[in-house]
Parts: sequence; C-alpha cells; structure tokens
Amino acid sequence: MEIIVRQDGEKRVVQSSEGMTLLEALRGAGATVEAPCGGNGTCKKCRVLVRDDEGVSYRLACQTKVHEHMEVTLQKDRPMEVTTAGMARQWSSDWRKGGFGVSVDVGTTTVVCRLYELASGKLLSSAGNSNAQIVFGADVITRIKAADDGHLEEMRRLICDEVASLIATLCKRTGVRREEVVSIALAGNTTMEHIAAGLDPHGIGIAPFEPVTLFGSQMEFLGEQAFFAPCVAGYVGGDITCGMLAIDVRSEDEPVLFLDLGTNGEMALGDRSGIITCATAAGPVFEGSNVRFGMPAYPGAISSVRLVDGSLELEVIGGEEPVGICGTGLIDAVALLLELGIVDETGRMLDADEAADEVGDEELAARVFELDGHPAFRLAGEIAIAQEDIRNLQLAKAAVMGGIETLMERRGIDAFDVAKLQIAGGFGQYLDLRNAARIGLFPEELLDKAASVGNTSIEGASAVLLSSAAREELARIVEVCDYVELSGDAAFNAHYIDAMMFE
Repeated sequence: MEIIVRQDGEKRVVQSSEGMTLLEALRGAGATVEAPCGGNGTCKKCRVLVRDDEGVSYRLACQTKVHEHMEVTLQKDRPMEVTTAGMARQWSSDWRKGGFGVSVDVGTTTVVCRLYELASGKLLSSAGNSNAQIVFGADVITRIKAADDGHLEEMRRLICDEVASLIATLCKRTGVRREEVVSIALAGNTTMEHIAAGLDPHGIGIAPFEPVTLFGSQMEFLGEQAFFAPCVAGYVGGDITCGMLAIDVRSEDEPVLFLDLGTNGEMALGDRSGIITCATAAGPVFEGSNVRFGMPAYPGAISSVRLVDGSLELEVIGGEEPVGICGTGLIDAVALLLELGIVDETGRMLDADEAADEVGDEELAARVFELDGHPAFRLAGEIAIAQEDIRNLQLAKAAVMGGIETLMERRGIDAFDVAKLQIAGGFGQYLDLRNAARIGLFPEELLDKAASVGNTSIEGASAVLLSSAAREELARIVEVCDYVELSGDAAFNAHYIDAMMFE
C-alpha cells in the first residue's frame, strides 16, 4: 500500500506493507526518525504528524499501523502553539519560606507549566506542549471512554510524564534543582483533574454527570502533594474557577460573561451579586476535530482566512505548507463564505454551477467543487471546507449561543445588560471576534464589549500557588456559583434551535 510523506516542503509516495508500523515504513524508505527505545513506545521521540480518516494529530510512529490514505508529515520537533499567559489580577506572594513552585494548566489539548520563586512571587519561566493523551481522543468524552476501557493509568502516566518533562525543562532553563520545587498547583477541567489524580471519571460521562470529587484540596501528583483547583460540576472545572479568579469576576458591579471555548463550551455569567454557570456540548470542532481537514493548532494548520484585494489570503501556523485547518481558520472561512453568498443562512453551500452563476468573482466561484457528492470550497491544494464541516460548526456555535441565552434568561437580563464578554483559552486568543459574531457564536450586541483574555486557567493556578488570599477567594467563587444542567433543559433546547441558523 502507499502512504504520502511530506518533509521540508516536498511530498513523496512511500510503499509499505499491511501490518507495518509507520516507523518501519519510514525507515524502509530511508527517512530518519528518532526512536532511541527501539520502537517500544517508551521514549516518545518518534512523534510524527498523521492525517487519515481519524483526523490530524501527532502520533508515535512505532505504535501506529500504516493503512491506505494516510499522510505523514516529518518535521523538526516543534510543539503546537500554546498560550502560556492571560489577563490576571495581581496577587502578592505570602510565602515566608524559600523554594520554588510550579503552576500547571492541564487542558484537553495542551499543557502549560510555570516556574515561580515562591518568596518573591517572581515568574522565572513558562513552557507548554500538547497533551500526549490526545492518542486516546480529542475530547473529554473519548478520554472517559478510554478510562472505561482500562487506560486510566496509562493516561495518568502520560500527563505525569508530560508535566515532569516540562518541569525539567523549566529547571534546566533557570538553573533550579528539581528538589527545590516544593509546591505545585494544578488546574484543569473536571475530567482532566480526575485523570491527573488517578480517579475514575466514569460518572462524569453519564447522567447525572457526577464526579468522584470537586477537588479544592491536596492530591497526590508526581509522587508528592499538589493543590487541585476546585470545580463547580462535572463539566465546569478548575480551569473555569481559576479563570474567574484571574479576571476577578466577584469585583464587578455589572454582569460579565466568561467563555472558555474548547472541546466543551464552559461559561459563567456573574458579578459581585452572584455567578451562574453551565457547560454546552459544543464538541471538538473548535479544536479542529469533526472537520474533514481539521487539526489542532499545530504547525501547518491554517489559522486565518481573509479576502485581501479580492484574493484569498491564508495564515498558516509556523509559516509552513498547509496540512489542515484549525478552529479559528474554520470560523474565518465560514464567515467569508457567508459574506460571499456561497453559504446561505441555513448553512447550505452552493454547488459549483450555482456558485458560477451567483458569485461575482470567477476565481472564488471556481474554488467550489464536489467532494464525496457534496459541495466543498477549496482553500489550498486538497484542503477544503466541506458541507459537513459547516453543519458541524452550526451545531457547535448553536450550543454555545444557546448556553449564553439560557444563562442570560436565568439572570433576567439580555445582551445589552452584559458589561463585558471575556473569551479565554488559546482558541479565544487567536479568534477573530468579528467573524465569531458573524457566524453567531455569541450575540452581535456583545462584539464591542468582547475581548480575548488568554490562558486565565494558568493565571488562576499561579495565583493560588503563591497566595493563600487567592486560594480563599477561589473558594468563595465556588461557593457563590450556581450550576445549570442544560441537558433536558427546555429553555436551552429552544435557544439551541433558534441559534442554528446563520442570521
């Protein structure tokens, strides 16, 4: 069978046999792939970027079987773009002893660590990488299923190894000895915190979505005690509570809407009078999954799509040849297709003949072609936006908008009453807010009030690492949070259906 291998801007076809691993096929073709462990899957040095029917992700070549229609990209070991900072209220360290501490943000897709001098509160260095658990799936539901299938300890080992590696990198970079790191504070969604603590997340995946614990205490991690940030519910985790701490929700006089858009659309609406939270099953579209040529924000991902002087202009992470498209690029592309009239308000894409008749620009109209019997819009080479991608984006954006409308209704306000919209996370940092409003991801009335606030989870985790006052404030935030379970909620279902169209 044949697989396609891309390296240094060139593409070639490599012959392989059924049952071979990618490592065997690549080495047989003369490609240099580092594997010091001899292909046992322990050194993690043979990671390659793979695109196949399962999507686009980094995988271990020694553990991946070859099959037809597989494409492999070989490149220097470059991690995906990781957001390591965000907006944050400043907290003074109240440590009276020496030593160093590490704050950790365990995301479904990425992991971030920061190294601090505890007595001074000085940030010494930050580092981030992809979450190696992605080999078990792109979202929390697939991770929970993997735990059910007996992979909990393996996933825990992966995240422990990743964090340990990042801490080692930070220590080497700063000259700090590992034994001088005396405190760790960790934040993540409820499922990620369960896996990191070695707790079974099964209950989070089935109604009534009950976790083993909501944390907010010391747990064993990396062979020592670490503080795990408190969660509100099964799908509103420590990353959200730390985010609310970072943006200081409880000091606001008017309602602030806080969104973290990843594999789940977690959100909170509140001010000093109280906070209401919920989570929507947006799916992993924003992370590039369930998209024909979708991928996370790795080098080679189209992250931005614009029309400049009548020509399509693409921005690719790392400036490399495009391999796929990530969530922000998908939103840009769909917003553009709406403006061009190639996609209508129902989400239907014109076919090639209709585009030729209806779209004024011949070059752009010619990008519409048939893919598996349905219309698609070509971006670059074979990378395209398919009709199914638009439908999946509609489901995701309707879930987010439905959650927003439900929280506002519960609070008795509308979008005009919301003082700020704060969008957290790496996805939010690179999101074109105007295009997000155009597709109906959030109410258009909030566009002028919207801001990307970066990685507020790591900011909140850093605050509670350094400050007992911050930890007390975090506990108070959790105490005043009300949680709305949206599954089966009639109001949410009505808002969800209303938000499906591209208005």
